[in-house]
Amino acid sequence: MQTKIVYTFPFTFPDFPEILLLLSQLQKGPATQFGLAIEPIGDNTIPGASCSFFEIDLLKERVSHYQMNFPYNIAMPMQPFYDHARKVWVIAIDGLISERFVDVYEVPDEINAPWRKLFEVDRRDRDHEYQRAKGLITLWQSGDYSPLLFCELDDVGWYDQPICWAQWRSAKSDQALYHHLGESYVWLPYVHQEGCLLLTCQCIYDQMIKDPIYPKMGSGHWHFNIAAYKHDGMLVQQDMVPGVTFPVQDVEVAGHDFMRWLEVRMDVTEGPGYGSESRGTCVAALVMQDRPESYYTRRNIPLHEQRHAQPAQGGLYWLDAHGRVLGHDPGLLGEQTSMCLCGDQVIGTTLQDGQRQLWGWSPRTEARHTIFTTLSSEVQRATVIAPEKTHEEEVSWFWCVEEYPNGIRVTQRESQRLQEVQQLWCEGIGLPEWWHVPRVLEKKPRGVVAYQDTLLVLAINQEKQLQLLQFHS
Repeated sequence: MQTKIVYTFPFTFPDFPEILLLLSQLQKGPATQFGLAIEPIGDNTIPGASCSFFEIDLLKERVSHYQMNFPYNIAMPMQPFYDHARKVWVIAIDGLISERFVDVYEVPDEINAPWRKLFEVDRRDRDHEYQRAKGLITLWQSGDYSPLLFCELDDVGWYDQPICWAQWRSAKSDQALYHHLGESYVWLPYVHQEGCLLLTCQCIYDQMIKDPIYPKMGSGHWHFNIAAYKHDGMLVQQDMVPGVTFPVQDVEVAGHDFMRWLEVRMDVTEGPGYGSESRGTCVAALVMQDRPESYYTRRNIPLHEQRHAQPAQGGLYWLDAHGRVLGHDPGLLGEQTSMCLCGDQVIGTTLQDGQRQLWGWSPRTEARHTIFTTLSSEVQRATVIAPEKTHEEEVSWFWCVEEYPNGIRVTQRESQRLQEVQQLWCEGIGLPEWWHVPRVLEKKPRGVVAYQDTLLVLAINQEKQLQLLQFHS
């Protein structure tokens, strides 16, 4: 296995990983192009709300750098995507941190030209005359339309937040359409050909108590919910995940349960085709866990006042495009799960029972996943990713990126028994990370993407420079 440096970005991060490195996802564009947005808030020589967008053409080995100073006083998360209808890059800017709206900008063709604001999510709150801050969940393109999911921040930040659907036509000046989808504490979207699945963790109240201080008060239970939407925001079906429920402990502010004992973990990947027409599916890892020991131990609460944790609930769920559960494996309840699809088998790595396991699950033929091997106990995090699909042959191998305290180890493994085929050690390399789901404490690498039969990795080198690396056989 070999690696090469595709590009060294003009930023250094001397205190990495302690500082907040604000990167977008490494987004696939047309053909051989990728896009990356960076707000270098760790560099005191650059304004905090200055965004740099890089268009990277791997075939032409060319990088174009576009810069924009936003009218904000603080840096915010971003998400780029490529508008195939108009052949331009578009960037959405989150508004929660700065208590603003979600803004969507078009990156111009000319490097020094100003960015044009395409759209502003300015939907007024249903129950208040003032504007609530809007948080970006995700956006994508469906034909001429661009759907966008966003949330609205509540006054305190510990109640369930309204989730809304905005949609506009980027090629026209039509007024945006808005749909209120519901309220949730934790959410994870999965966009597919037919629309979008929205996986959420919700508090279902048994009885609401009216109180002047606590707007939502009462007993209830925590549940996972799966809702399926078409690309126009129309609800197809929604239902709670059966068999997963925990009672709310704090009846005054249910959101405090996340601080004290409730731990939720969510991840999702493409699943194998279903039925004679091989319809699209996904596999979700949904885990709800009672972990009061961290809260009680930190506050030195006497042992006799502590309560015992309940067993974790959830597992792996094979879902169709309407969110219906086709298969369930209750045996996977670990942490730091990463998954990808290789042929008809979902490959994953999970930290469970003190071991970092590599496993496989073929939900069409197997009721439970199979553990094939375990990784080194020194691995701090592992990420699996399948190569890009081709029409010529079925995917029979995958990448595995193992993160250690002093570097990363990249391996190729075959997808039948998950045996290692090739490996490469990179000394002194670290991976920038991010929280991929709100109120979920686990972080994931910000830029690990398959490109044809190679692997692209955003990394911080020994000189604390941000680089794009490419691994190949």
